Amino acid sequence: MARDLYLVRFRGGHESAGGGRESRTVLLPVVGLEESESQFGVSLGGAHTLLLASGDGALIYDGPPSLEHWGWVLRAARAADWVALIAGRPACLVDERQRAELPEALRADAVVAGSAAELAACCRGVASAG
Repeated sequence: MARDLYLVRFRGGHESAGGGRESRTVLLPVVGLEESESQFGVSLGGAHTLLLASGDGALIYDGPPSLEHWGWVLRAARAADWVALIAGRPACLVDERQRAELPEALRADAVVAGSAAELAACCRGVASAG
């Protein structure tokens, strides 16, 4: 079973709300609009990935990953200025400038993902990209 990947925004070393609207705009081409405000699905090539959003806050990615899925997660994270977190893994930034906003304990080990493949490798604890 895959572990959850949390995508959250940081400001001044603390978790910060926001990004939900920006991520939804990016994901609009693949979002299942019939679902509720707090839960929506992304369907690509018959595979279903569940994305849970809490209002305008963090997004949780839990589903069958492919490089295409990781690409959509990367686009959403960039639009929302989110950092990818999974227990036991370094923080995964989508932009180097995010490092300055992280809590001190996460800064040194954080890595930057510039592509879907790099995001998948960074978050290998969730599942491998197929």
